[in-house]
Amino acid sequence: MKLNLSKNETTEIGSGQDYIKTSVYDGKSVKEVKTAENKHREIHNLEDYFGPIEVVKNHKSSELHLVSQVKLEENDEIRERMLKILRKPSGISVNDYKDIGKRFEREAVYGEILSSNNNSFISVLDFSIEPVPFMLMEYAAGGSLRDRIGAPKDSRAKNNYQYNMKDVMGWMLYVSKALDFAHSIRLVHRDIKPENILITAKEQVRVADPGIMRTLERWNYEIENKFIGTPVYASPEQFEGVQEDIDNQTDIYSLGLVMCELLTGTNPLNPKAVNLNQLGKEQALMYLKSNGQNIQDIIKGKFDDVLSIREQVPGISGGLVKIIEKSLEPDKKKRYPSFENFIYDLKRTDEYRRAELHR
Repeated sequence: MKLNLSKNETTEIGSGQDYIKTSVYDGKSVKEVKTAENKHREIHNLEDYFGPIEVVKNHKSSELHLVSQVKLEENDEIRERMLKILRKPSGISVNDYKDIGKRFEREAVYGEILSSNNNSFISVLDFSIEPVPFMLMEYAAGGSLRDRIGAPKDSRAKNNYQYNMKDVMGWMLYVSKALDFAHSIRLVHRDIKPENILITAKEQVRVADPGIMRTLERWNYEIENKFIGTPVYASPEQFEGVQEDIDNQTDIYSLGLVMCELLTGTNPLNPKAVNLNQLGKEQALMYLKSNGQNIQDIIKGKFDDVLSIREQVPGISGGLVKIIEKSLEPDKKKRYPSFENFIYDLKRTDEYRRAELHR
């Protein structure tokens, strides 16, 4: 089944507890369809449902989640997939676990909506909430953009990375198109970073981790009032914590930081390339301050790496520099209002024309 949406359709996602309100999925809400499917499943363990599963590698393991690369049979063929299982930590309250389950379901539903309508999102192929919460996803054999840039530690990334401008143009084009679609149905990602941009075996880009996406409906501002995202890829409005200001332009800012890092090997908010992904907002700010970064300067967009990008990337066109600078404008009135404008300017750059991305 495929959800047919266009930018001109009014699609409201998110209303109180029922986070899918009027999204049409073959005449029914996505939530109704999935609930109906799940009621007919009798899954006592995953092999009852999938058949034999071979675990190739466990990628992430925590109290809450186990994410594994697996091999299983689909249509008489053995395929590699990613399997995410929701665990129940010991000592967790019933209500807390219900909330976690709702977020897991939201991740699966959002992922399926997005990947069904735009092939630059990681495909969610199947999921269930009860009795075994799992999500089966496409496996991206090419790793992430973080793998292409280098490990975020000890400034090794810049020394190891040899960028290919054609690759950068292609990645930015398809990620921006994917996010433009998400924004058209009023979803904002909030955590765009190299780790969440994956590459398939055929070198196709995939945006991952819709788990912390949120709708732009006003009810969501009231129930979610905390810092969400990765500090060194966060926008000024995320640092300031004004929920109403976190919207599609937030993703544009984060992608501007990713583009800057792809071209120079350095993130302007994290010039020493220290891994801050696991730090909270306050810890990250303490680190940034200790390394000469003032939070007010970040909010005002004052960092040197963007200004010196012409020196770091010989031959870069003025058009591409302008895109990065406009994406990283701290004043949202001066930042790109949408990815549609971003894409328009990207396609007019000398780098894009030389890349011959006429697909």
